[in-house]
Amino acid sequence: MCLAAAAAAIGCEDPKVHYANNDLFVAEVAPPPVSGGTLLVMADDIRAVAADPDRDRVWVVNLAGQVFERAIVLEKGDEPGRVVEGSGGLVHVALRKGGAIATVNPATGEIVRRTAVCAAPRGMALDSEKGLLHVACANGQLVTMTESTGDVVRTLHLDADLRDVVINGDLLLVSRFRQAEVIAINAAGDIVSRALPPTMTFDTFDPDTGEAKDGHFEPAVAWRTIPMGESLLMVHQRGKVEEIEIEQPGGYGGGDTCGSIVHTGLSAFKVDAEGQLLGPQNAITRLGGVLPVDVALSKSGSLIAVANAGSDNVVFENASDVKNEVPLDCNFGSMPVGGTPIAVAFVGENLVVQSRQPAAITIVTTGVRIVLPAASVRDTGHDFFHKAPSLLQGSNLSGDEPMFFGTSLACASCHPEGGDDAHTWRFKGMGPRRTQTLRGGVMETLPLHWDGDMDDVAEIMEEVFQHRMGGAETGAGQAAAISHWINAIPAPAPMRASNDAAVLRGKELFESAQVGCADCHSGAHLTNNQNASVGRAETLQVPTLIGVAWRAPFMHDGCAATLRDAL
Repeated sequence: MCLAAAAAAIGCEDPKVHYANNDLFVAEVAPPPVSGGTLLVMADDIRAVAADPDRDRVWVVNLAGQVFERAIVLEKGDEPGRVVEGSGGLVHVALRKGGAIATVNPATGEIVRRTAVCAAPRGMALDSEKGLLHVACANGQLVTMTESTGDVVRTLHLDADLRDVVINGDLLLVSRFRQAEVIAINAAGDIVSRALPPTMTFDTFDPDTGEAKDGHFEPAVAWRTIPMGESLLMVHQRGKVEEIEIEQPGGYGGGDTCGSIVHTGLSAFKVDAEGQLLGPQNAITRLGGVLPVDVALSKSGSLIAVANAGSDNVVFENASDVKNEVPLDCNFGSMPVGGTPIAVAFVGENLVVQSRQPAAITIVTTGVRIVLPAASVRDTGHDFFHKAPSLLQGSNLSGDEPMFFGTSLACASCHPEGGDDAHTWRFKGMGPRRTQTLRGGVMETLPLHWDGDMDDVAEIMEEVFQHRMGGAETGAGQAAAISHWINAIPAPAPMRASNDAAVLRGKELFESAQVGCADCHSGAHLTNNQNASVGRAETLQVPTLIGVAWRAPFMHDGCAATLRDAL
């Protein structure tokens, strides 16, 4: 079906459609990119509380009675994210776009308090003994507030891209999203250590010889970090370091059923008596599935579950495996959940899954599915961006099929949450290319790619999605739907207020004739959409500078770690 308002722009009939479901969908309001990690099972195991960023709701489900209880309606555009249980039966919800923490009563549906905290709150952790709520913000602020009143008692300024907070004794362990880094902070607010998951080496497919060869994969994109006993557990991606062959059979996948240039890793970090983070020497290197947006640990601590939004499955792993001396490669069991899983939790040893479309809470081990009274947010552009190509073709996962096989990446694997993975790829015949962001109206900056060689999304779909990622041929309808959704991805929140003194000084310099930045970075999107020389043999597309502060490292090859380096 098509919405009438979008029919003229997208159309429903296209002879080139080769997918199992030929219908095109355009949501009335473009749903945000998947962020994951939005489900809480309360300590009494009676209720589950699920934030819904697509619909600006908080759903309350009675797990004991296996029924839907109520919806808590938030403000339009709040985009609720992480959920933590507070004292007195209350729950705190991070409003990713609302810049606040909503404190709600799931038993009554009341919004008890809405507390402004920062422009982009992400992770939270509650210290119940001290009555303090710690909030990690994407702009680098780590805000500590009293749980009872919401008063801010401390604000630390750390590196940007903060994601999750884990309390470990007197330490706060804070993860960073794209960098997959963990930062340990002591009670005085000082950084005492940092750690990354290891770069892993294992056999990959050589398209020239047909034999295995060493491949190195760097950590990136830490979707979720949670407590794991005295340690913490991170589910993250890894990106290939070596040159990438794009002409091989299977595209980026290279015929490998468990990994490609991007795959999923699980890493457990320990902390010693001095507060030093001990980065994992080993990790599960390739866990089957696409877009591992959430991870949960069973109450006994014996079972790990990972929600894969890009392959519509949940992967299970024994918790002991992430501590093994020998890295596990491609060792997993998985199952479909009848929708797109965006969050996982446990009731005892029973797995609970939140799916976004259709909206439901499922107790997987008992087969109980509680459908939520939610409007559809089905959107063809959103689907193509987040799903593995093989899943879109309907050829790998259907009904009771227990495993997902296929190219283990989606568009969102390299463009998480519509942005970028901060990784510099080395494509054969092209040289190094740092992933570009898609936020802030990228369709207004055509042509696309660093080389400016892609005139529109239809060309991107043919070259990248079909040829490199192994997807089926797409038609004009799908390309138009994808363009529509991508162009609706909002720009990130500003790092600083527009009237900040440093911002005003920077604006004056940027616009000055002496510096000359605005000669090329002009207009509403701070680009003239032209190619220009950057002192190399090649000419490159002038990139938009919308949200540039979020995009380190900089330049087409990622050679500049900071904006100062870029200048």
